[in-house]
Amino acid sequence: MRKISSAIFLFLVVNLSFAQSWLDVGLKGGYGFGILNNSNIWDDPGYSHRLNGSGFFGGKIGFNFNDEHEITVDFIYGSFKQGFRYDVDLPILDSTSTIVPTEEHSSEITFTTMDIILMYRHNKDGRYVEIGPRMSLISNSNRTDDYYTTAFNPNYFNSNVLGMTVGFGAYMMGTENFGITAGARLGFGFSDLISSDGQSVNMPTLKAYDTYKGTFPVTLQLVFEANLDFAYMAKAQCGRRKLLTF
Repeated sequence: MRKISSAIFLFLVVNLSFAQSWLDVGLKGGYGFGILNNSNIWDDPGYSHRLNGSGFFGGKIGFNFNDEHEITVDFIYGSFKQGFRYDVDLPILDSTSTIVPTEEHSSEITFTTMDIILMYRHNKDGRYVEIGPRMSLISNSNRTDDYYTTAFNPNYFNSNVLGMTVGFGAYMMGTENFGITAGARLGFGFSDLISSDGQSVNMPTLKAYDTYKGTFPVTLQLVFEANLDFAYMAKAQCGRRKLLTF
């Protein structure tokens, strides 16, 4: 790992020495779908996921080492919704029957997120790919249900979830220092959404399984972004210092 970090640092130093670098800012927004990945729920034939879409918006600050390599920090505010349909077994009134009657019910989990994402972006030929770690701050969480009456406590969810985001896209239009891009992003949660308090009441379904399995948010989003280059770094003629030009 230390050798890889040293190689990346040396690469960035070489690029800064021989190429003009600049800062840019951007506004972004879009729409996407989220799903809670829990292996117990996937293996349960009585449960099914319902896709719910939601929007998001935010901004970014980027440092461009040259025309191809960029590091960005994104701040994205959005909402997450996950609905479920599930079956509840009813009492068997006829002792001779071999069919267990069921009744269909539904539940929905919602929360808002503030995502802080550190991304490496590679730009080439009007297209880009990006990847980086993400921290999602969770707030305004809730769970509604038309069968279970257990009151929801926000402490059932962790206050932050760590993950990773990967994406790709292309430049649509723009000028020399302004551009609009469109792309897609896939986000994975690596840490469990459910807290120890939530595990004690069998969140997120309130149904007890043989073993506990973690719940990890996954998102797929369409992203539109407007970028403006606003500060360039150039070498001064009187020395080796870098000058910041707006």
